[in-house]
Amino acid sequence: MVELAKRILPHFEKYPLAGSKGEDFRKFAEIVRLVHAKHHLNYQYLRHIIELAYSMNPSGKRRYKKDDLLRLLGEMKV
Repeated sequence: MVELAKRILPHFEKYPLAGSKGEDFRKFAEIVRLVHAKHHLNYQYLRHIIELAYSMNPSGKRRYKKDDLLRLLGEMKV
């Protein structure tokens, strides 16, 4: 995670991607920063991370459905 935050993100911020790939990168960068700051350990942040991740590349394959992950996350909170 450190390499992503310190090397990869600055490269693509200096040389940005265009179009939908650029938008997906901005979401990805936010996710990396949140995880790097250990915010993924907090229920609300993890929910936000899941929402961001599933808003990227909507036509891509997913192993798990977003609703299933959010449901499980809600069950774990209780």
